[in-house]
Amino acid sequence: MIALLVVTAALLAGYVWGTRRNRRLLKTITDILIERVRPTETEFTNIGGLIGCSATLIPPAAGPFESVEATLTLLPRHAWLYYPFSRAVMKHDRLFIALALKAEAAAGLEEGHLIELRHSRTSAGCIRNAAELDLEPLDWGGVPFRLYFASAGVRGHLRDLVRRLNAPGVLRHAALVPEHDRVFFFLRADPARLDECLAVLLEWAAGPADGGRGA
Repeated sequence: MIALLVVTAALLAGYVWGTRRNRRLLKTITDILIERVRPTETEFTNIGGLIGCSATLIPPAAGPFESVEATLTLLPRHAWLYYPFSRAVMKHDRLFIALALKAEAAAGLEEGHLIELRHSRTSAGCIRNAAELDLEPLDWGGVPFRLYFASAGVRGHLRDLVRRLNAPGVLRHAALVPEHDRVFFFLRADPARLDECLAVLLEWAAGPADGGRGA
């Protein structure tokens, strides 16, 4: 009986702590997105209560993006019985961002990927056109990555992203996808580093100084 009470109390304490933690993370990360995108319109949809949210942000008309779509998925810190299994599978909180490019920004867009090697070996990190792209291994601060690129220009653009970010840790996959006129990012949702990283990613995704990404 005493053991049952102890377990129940621990689960309740974990629920309270996890609920507060995830709520803080949701607010902090969505605030970072809004601050960086400065949208004129926003639409947020909750995912599973405390598990995360999806968002559609409409940036200012003068920018290169039609829309910014984001999905934030948090570890279930409030559910301690499930948390260890989720932690083993997910590893960390996740943020997926899709930038829809305007026609002029998408002009000349060619396919390319900067992807963490470990992530590339998962089903989620599978690159459909990998066999049609050139491949180059890359050691980024001691973390193995792979560069997939359709041209030397794309390779240079991806390497410029590595230079701008200085160190790995947040970005796991950056993708240029001309088929959909989009730029995708898969990030560790680390609030301590996300703001700085997102600022670089948005500037980079708008295109290099010469306006091209390879073509």
